[in-house]
Amino acid sequence: MRYKETLRMLLVAVVVSVTAGVASGEDETLRAANRQIQAGDYDAAIQTLKNYTNENPQNGRAWLALANAYHQKGDLKNAVDLNRRAAKIPYARATARYNEACALSLLGRTDDAWTALEAAIVAGFLDYDLMANDTDLEAMREKHTIPFPPRQTYETLRARNGIELGYKVLLPRGFDADATYPALVIFPPGSGSRSTDWAVTELMGPRDNTNGWIVLYPVGPDRGWFTHPSHHALNDLLDEMKEKYSIENDRFHLAGFGSGARVAATYSQMSREYFRSLTTFSGWHWESYEDDDLGSAFRNMPVNLVVGADDAFGIALNKKIEVLMKAQGVDVSLFVVADETQLLSSVRRARIMDYVR
Repeated sequence: MRYKETLRMLLVAVVVSVTAGVASGEDETLRAANRQIQAGDYDAAIQTLKNYTNENPQNGRAWLALANAYHQKGDLKNAVDLNRRAAKIPYARATARYNEACALSLLGRTDDAWTALEAAIVAGFLDYDLMANDTDLEAMREKHTIPFPPRQTYETLRARNGIELGYKVLLPRGFDADATYPALVIFPPGSGSRSTDWAVTELMGPRDNTNGWIVLYPVGPDRGWFTHPSHHALNDLLDEMKEKYSIENDRFHLAGFGSGARVAATYSQMSREYFRSLTTFSGWHWESYEDDDLGSAFRNMPVNLVVGADDAFGIALNKKIEVLMKAQGVDVSLFVVADETQLLSSVRRARIMDYVR
């Protein structure tokens, strides 16, 4: 179940309030409920979240958390019903339908689970690695075949620290080994090769890479995080790319989609000497930053914030981050796109470059 995998990341471990108002009473209520869930006090969390959703019926994150509390308690029927309620709110739909599929699969309603999973994919749920490995979906997977993206062939770099890193490089049409090209590193939503399969297929795929960019797709390690020591392997890969190709200004642009946005932003700071700009296609990611971190972290790196028009929380958060960054001298631009679902789940190859500077 996706919410089990990401709840701590979204609401506790990395949620640090932004003092200019990004964090609110909403966040504190959800953090309190999450602490109750983590402690196994499901009834208390359910009461907290029932009270909150009664007063805030349009808060998709609260409905997701309430459904999760019932799921963790083992009340899967209520979890199904509440995920369906959460799915009425556009920005929560993809996660809610996925979590509904998990609960239905555990109930043995595998055909209904399959219908919910298909709806989650259509709504923009893209973590194919989770779909392939989530134990909640075992019963459904025995009966139905998930439409995974075509499997790709990856090269492997063995880094100086011994870590083996999978990757794929896409060269522009008419590539000239003596020419200089801009280069982009893409982090997809998800945590492994199946998510990268999706990125290779759907984000500037081979048929459409006609705009003169070199594109690098790393395969994420466990949970998709390039943290110590795995980020050193990625540094070695970027060094190899610079030796092999003539990269414009000797630095890369960086983009992250969905959950990959958090990975991209984190890695942009761990190895900032490699990057020229950062673009995040995500609504919730920036809630993890303290306001006084933003200027020092990103002042010399143009930042593009891309969020969907149907994500009310994401728009509010990204607008506040934009204001904070601008106040601290960051070159930042906010783009609210008409349909983030299409941007993330359909073929958007040409549009990526609209937001990369």
